[in-house]
Amino acid sequence: RRNMTVAPAEVKSYLIYQIGALQAFARVEGLELQHVKPHGALYNMAVENLKLAQAV
Repeated sequence: RRNMTVAPAEVKSYLIYQIGALQAFARVEGLELQHVKPHGALYNMAVENLKLAQAV
């Protein structure tokens, strides 16, 4: 786990892409994605940075 210097808008784009991919994999298996939660460095960074937290 390590912090990376990324703009909140970039994090939002990453998350949209990754969650969309995860949702597609779940759908193929007949499942529905219920929720997601950031973990590790992203979670810790969001706790300390309001703009990043809002993007997440």
